[in-house]
Amino acid sequence: MRRLVALLSAGVLVASLAGSSLAAGPTAKVNHLIADFTMLDQQGNAVGRVVADFRESSWDRWVPGTLDVYWEPYAMDAPPFPFMTLENWQVQRSHAQLTGAWFNREESGTTVAGAGWYLCDFANPWDTGCRKFWVQFRVNTDGSKLVSWGIDADGTGQPNDHIVAFGAGRGVFVLTFSGDTGS
Repeated sequence: MRRLVALLSAGVLVASLAGSSLAAGPTAKVNHLIADFTMLDQQGNAVGRVVADFRESSWDRWVPGTLDVYWEPYAMDAPPFPFMTLENWQVQRSHAQLTGAWFNREESGTTVAGAGWYLCDFANPWDTGCRKFWVQFRVNTDGSKLVSWGIDADGTGQPNDHIVAFGAGRGVFVLTFSGDTGS
C-alpha cells in the first residue's frame, strides 16, 4: 500500500512540474555584451582593463548598461588615445554614460556590439573631463576580437574625428548576438 501511495505521489509531482515548465514558454534571446579583459595596443602591450555589461535599451531598461576602463600607468604614452587634459594628472579611469547600444552583423561576418554617448576620464575623484564617444566591440570571423573607439578629441562634438582600435587580451569577451538592431 505504501508503495502504491508513493508511486501515485511521484506521478502527481511529475505531472505538476511538467505543466509549469510547459506554461513558462521559451526563453527569449537578447543581444548582450559582457566583457572584462585586458586591452592591448598594436605592439601587444596592456594599456588597460575594459569592464562592460550592456544590451539594447528598452521600455523596461532605459539605461543599456555600464562601461569602465581602468588604465595602466603608462597608457597615456601608448598609441594615440585622446585622453582629456586633466590638470596635468595621469588619467586612471574612464567611465561611460551610455544612452544607446546596438548590435549587428556586418556583410563580412564580423559581429559588432556598440554603445555610446559620453566618456569621462578621471585622474582622481574630483578631476574629470567628459566628451562624446562611441565604442564597438568586434568579433571577426577568424575569432579575433578588438575594441574600436571613436572619440571627440577636440571638442567639436564629432566622435568620428579620432578613431583608435585596441586588441582584446586575456579575460572575458562574450558577445551574444540574436539579431540586428541597427548601426
